[in-house]
Amino acid sequence: MSLLRNKNSLRGHPEFREIIIQDDKTKSQLASLRTIRQELKDRQNRAFWCSRLKKLNNLCIWPVLYTNAQSISSKYSELLIYVQIHKPYIIFISETWLRPSISDSVISIPGYSLYRADSTETIGHHGVCIYLTEEITNCFKINIQQNDWPSIDNLFMVISNQHSSLFIGCIYRPYPCLSDTECARFLTTTSEKYQNILITGDFNCPDVDWTLTAMPSQNSPSLPYADFVHGSGCQQVVTQPTRYRSGQTPSLLDLFIVSDPNIISEINYLPPLGKSDHLVLTTEIQMLVSSCDLREEKTLRFIDYDGVSSHLNSIDWSNIMSDSDIDTIWSIFLNKTRVTVSANEQIRIVRTHPLKPWINEHPGLESANVLSETFASNFTVEPMDSIPTPNVDRIAADIPDVVITQQIIKYLLDLRVDTAPGIDGITTRLLKQCAEAFAPPLKILFSRSVNSSCIPSDWLNASITPIFKKGDKLDPSNYRPISILSAVSKVLERIISDHLQQFCLDNELIPKSQHGFVPKRSTTTNLLSCVAEWTKALDSGSPVDVIYLDFSRAFDKVPHRRLLAKLEHPGVRGGLLRWLKSFLCNCRFRVRVGGAYSTTEKPVTSGVPQGSVLGPILFVLYVSDLPPLIRSFISTFADDTKLYGFPLLQGDLLQRDLDILMEWCLAWMLPLNVKL
Repeated sequence: MSLLRNKNSLRGHPEFREIIIQDDKTKSQLASLRTIRQELKDRQNRAFWCSRLKKLNNLCIWPVLYTNAQSISSKYSELLIYVQIHKPYIIFISETWLRPSISDSVISIPGYSLYRADSTETIGHHGVCIYLTEEITNCFKINIQQNDWPSIDNLFMVISNQHSSLFIGCIYRPYPCLSDTECARFLTTTSEKYQNILITGDFNCPDVDWTLTAMPSQNSPSLPYADFVHGSGCQQVVTQPTRYRSGQTPSLLDLFIVSDPNIISEINYLPPLGKSDHLVLTTEIQMLVSSCDLREEKTLRFIDYDGVSSHLNSIDWSNIMSDSDIDTIWSIFLNKTRVTVSANEQIRIVRTHPLKPWINEHPGLESANVLSETFASNFTVEPMDSIPTPNVDRIAADIPDVVITQQIIKYLLDLRVDTAPGIDGITTRLLKQCAEAFAPPLKILFSRSVNSSCIPSDWLNASITPIFKKGDKLDPSNYRPISILSAVSKVLERIISDHLQQFCLDNELIPKSQHGFVPKRSTTTNLLSCVAEWTKALDSGSPVDVIYLDFSRAFDKVPHRRLLAKLEHPGVRGGLLRWLKSFLCNCRFRVRVGGAYSTTEKPVTSGVPQGSVLGPILFVLYVSDLPPLIRSFISTFADDTKLYGFPLLQGDLLQRDLDILMEWCLAWMLPLNVKL
């Protein structure tokens, strides 16, 4: 019995090298293990796996589990429990501590194939292994690769069929070694060869900030791996410490390196196996696996911009666009532009990769309809009763009228060329390359729009592109609606935005605490101004209380009547206010997924369009009357808000301000994002 009590000291003893010492299990523990084993055997039924894998032409959702076990044989029962709960398709284990005399049957998991790479240098320690569910091994070809890198245990494999592949690997690097450069070079080459990559393991690189905002020093032994991630376009997506050892600072040692963070879901950080000091990490691979070629045809257009400019310059725009309503003027401009471009372009058809895989799970139309309903549900239903009075002084003077001049050429030349065109198909590159030719007709069009306070109907119909934010990629609420608007309309938006912003700056309508979308202010000035105040207080011995606030879907929920009232109060009146009302209140949208649009157009009943030029300045003006209510301190960047105070000097003033802020949110229908 004394020997068994001291079993940990016997693990490396020569006489006990071939013996595995484990605690006896109680009857209930044995019964639990039998139940787990039976369930795992039941999973071998192909119908069960196919129901999870769905169809090979659709999205594969493969749960993944990884941990540094520090002896898998002694923690086998705990591993089985994790497998029962999380049902992973792929299991990565580092520090398996296996030796050749331990057969696969000792650590086998029913329904899985085991692949081992035991350490050849420290027998019975280190080592890695990978488990694959039999559904993967039955449906896909598995190519295994193990590299002879002294001091780095490694196991890689390619999971593939005719048209899809996934490169995975597990690494255990116990300490810096001469193999680091060779290993990093191999990973770089692999990242260039395969589109879908997931490499995990214990790299023991605690000195690397994996956001790579600052690279390790040139003397750092971790530099080859940081260089690999930085230079290859891959990303390391584990963001929290993964090893917790008594008496030591928690450290991030276990990594998930992926070619594209979009192929995995959020990472979960779970308690370790037994007495291991490394957490268990779980995630999901979300990858499109196809049994046929799913590439799509795409049309590329090569335009002779000199030819377009020459043709446009020959048109008498003043004559053909005179004495017409705004929709007619726009229609004339659009038709002439399309005919001109068509006569000066060459077309080439290429084949491209399909959509992001988590959207491909459903047909495009179905996904578009689901997202359309989700986005519409975010809008605010504003009652038709009286509107609160803004908490800013009313300005008697009206904002000057917008005047369209030849300076429009400057706005065209400043356009970014990497933005998507709206539903009219006119690209920013076309407008920029032919700026002087487009200036005369656009001056007529824009002048008629601002003078009549009318907007072409086409500009009010937005194509919405869903942009993933975070969380589960299969949850439609985790997508942000970005409006793909007409490039022409965004030029006019920029002119009006600059005019409105200058009026606000001249009349000090934007609080100094607002750092978002304001000239000479940024996230940096936001941070520095707060840190300066906090540091000064802490140096004087005063504690600082800080409350971080975030408005829930703020840009989507701004109620239109209240926004227009807040614009009118400080002087945005007359024709510009009527133009902004047309811009906000008559919009409709459809969601586009791939080549499919949602079935029905839906009205935009609240919010400022995300993706528009005017949206940010309108939102900043909407929240501009909040800071004057705060008696402690407030700092904002658009909708991201910080309240802070000094309790020894101000007492409960911060709580008073928080109560006032909540009242403001209720009155102006802009709820906070509260997560318990």
